[in-house]
Amino acid sequence: MKLSIQSIKRPAGTIILMIALMVVGLLGYLRLPVNMLPDITYPLIKVYVYWPGATPEQIENEVAQVIERKMATVDNLDYIESTSEDGLYSLLVNFDYTVNRDVAYQDVLAKMGLVRKELPKEVEEPVIFKADPSQLPVVDLLITDDNKSITQLRTWVENELQDKFSSVKGSAGTAVSGGTPREIRVHVDPVKLQGYNISLSQITKRLKDENLDIPGGRMLTSTRDYLVRTYGEFQSISDIENIIISRNSNGGNILLKDIAEVSDYHAIQRIRNRFNGKEGIRLSIFKQAEANAVEVSDNVRSRLAELKNMVPPSTHIDLIYDQAEYIRMSTNGVRDAVALAAILVVLVTAFFLSGWKRVLTLILTLPVTILGTFFFMQLLGFSINIFTLGGLVVAMSVILDNAIVMIENITRIHETEPNEPTPVQKGAVQISGAIVTATVTFLSLFIPFLLVPGLTSLLFRELIITVAIVIFLSMVVSLTVNPALMALFYPEGKPVRIKHGIMTRLSEATIKGIIHIYRPVLHWSL
Repeated sequence: MKLSIQSIKRPAGTIILMIALMVVGLLGYLRLPVNMLPDITYPLIKVYVYWPGATPEQIENEVAQVIERKMATVDNLDYIESTSEDGLYSLLVNFDYTVNRDVAYQDVLAKMGLVRKELPKEVEEPVIFKADPSQLPVVDLLITDDNKSITQLRTWVENELQDKFSSVKGSAGTAVSGGTPREIRVHVDPVKLQGYNISLSQITKRLKDENLDIPGGRMLTSTRDYLVRTYGEFQSISDIENIIISRNSNGGNILLKDIAEVSDYHAIQRIRNRFNGKEGIRLSIFKQAEANAVEVSDNVRSRLAELKNMVPPSTHIDLIYDQAEYIRMSTNGVRDAVALAAILVVLVTAFFLSGWKRVLTLILTLPVTILGTFFFMQLLGFSINIFTLGGLVVAMSVILDNAIVMIENITRIHETEPNEPTPVQKGAVQISGAIVTATVTFLSLFIPFLLVPGLTSLLFRELIITVAIVIFLSMVVSLTVNPALMALFYPEGKPVRIKHGIMTRLSEATIKGIIHIYRPVLHWSL
């Protein structure tokens, strides 16, 4: 094959290309993101509709039926799932896996725009977003305080602490759970309400009208330019109590406190978080889709160190979950398996190869192939996860097959044809066709896996492609690097001395023993 011949004639260029591939592969490895799972995106759109105070029956009849009737007409729809509960309607719209997720999102958005006018007026604006299975919290923090109540602590986390972590590099936002959100309650006295002839809708309207912060535009004078703004938001309980609701028959003001009791309270607690026996607020931090989970975790830890001296002494922030720890443990475990597999493969192969030059030629195949794989993984947008590393483990058993065949055939020429002027070239050309055929046959096995639709293909795609890249690179290395190194180690015109040391004699005896057992079994089976 011309590729092998050119590699033998130009060993310097071949080695330079080998080193270049190793360098770019090392850079690719250092830049690859580290995640637990591959980047899986499938066309699932989630819709949440909030209707405070509504019962599941109301939501089912007035929200679910309206939305699902319209959503059933979306193109390429697979199936939908919905849940109606107190104050909340959730809908999962599943599309065929062949559909682009962005297109699916736009279709759902358009359908929800059509049904918005048919929903009750009390329903809040629907929340629509694309589902991302990788968007699990990267870090969970639990905040406790010795002096604040659980309601005060949640308010402080929402207003002060939450923003500190939303600005962390790679963060896609935060979520607060647990505790009791602050709630201002107005308890109306029905007897006084009837006595003053005031309806609940009047009270609701007055509360909305008074709790406003309105920009008033600009006011220009001869020397100044003023920005006018009306500050009308409630600042205290007394501001709410002193709202004028109506006037009595004598022209006097009827205040809210005359007909109702206003209290600073909290919502019903539905989630309770405890750590070391103390109740606290959980702050979950998410990462951006393209961000490195380990780097985001490190950035969060750095921000925690910065805030240590900024928060009150009575406030404690504990890290209760860190996805990076699980990623490091899983990837380190698979990485160790890759290293152990590589060592065992080299040792077993070296046992049957005679001469340290041949063993060294074989060993150099590993870093070139593996680092080259990392380079192509970066080009394809893969990450280092348990699937891609698992692919390396799977491929480790066959990564040296092509190199072994090439080196063994060249060695056979050295031993059987000592007078051959170009043994390396002859051995490489003889076996090149067989190596290419075997590799292409092996790679063809992966094509059906790539054609399988659904979640299985999304999960195992990176693993299969990683194995295919390793096998392909091992073929290229065996056809180029191995012949070039063998030509350097065994120059043309120089006789090759075949040394039969202890290891060589031991490996030959082992092979003869295997043949002695295998030959009668083969004859019997045929």
